[in-house]
Amino acid sequence: MGAGQTRVLTSTFLEEDAASSGRPLAAVLLNWTLPSLAARVWQRATLRICADGGANRLYDELRGPSHASDSVPMPHPHAIIGDLDSIRPEVAAYYRDAGVAITDLSHDQDSTDLQKCVEYAAAHGSRPQHIVAFGAHGGRLDHILSNLGCLYRYRHLNLVLVGEGNITRLVPHDTEMRMGGLLSTSNILEAEEVVVESDSDLIWTVQCKG
Repeated sequence: MGAGQTRVLTSTFLEEDAASSGRPLAAVLLNWTLPSLAARVWQRATLRICADGGANRLYDELRGPSHASDSVPMPHPHAIIGDLDSIRPEVAAYYRDAGVAITDLSHDQDSTDLQKCVEYAAAHGSRPQHIVAFGAHGGRLDHILSNLGCLYRYRHLNLVLVGEGNITRLVPHDTEMRMGGLLSTSNILEAEEVVVESDSDLIWTVQCKG
């Protein structure tokens, strides 16, 4: 895409039912506090993956016995993958008994659990139009930086990182963006669209309201 051409980046896919919309979406749960948005997207995703200890988060925060009376049942993951050094034994047993595929990739120490999940999502089933990783903004700084690095590594896969109140994605090279007037941090968006211009790839993060 050349300079000056318009590229539309929206987050409407987070509110769609991926199956009925015909736009496959993979949801990945990382081992950090899950944002409130995670449950809705998890239910609508066409591919659901837990990254190692992310299965603990699903079990404890969204799917465990304490949530058995929830009006909307939380689907099991299609796969749990990673080093498997964080998932608790009882959680692994719970999902294994439910028929969930649990894959130990501890032999691969050259990639993170998020990288393993992204590559799994790209290789299984219909290639998702978006891969959304929840819990990607918390924890150790090296983990956060690694997650941000994945945006560049997998720029061709539309990877989106979601934390509580924030969505981070890569704005591709030659994407024209305009805000008009003063350019700064901490801008408050009053319109439904924002346009900015950059001469190289750019990480774009916004805070969600509501």
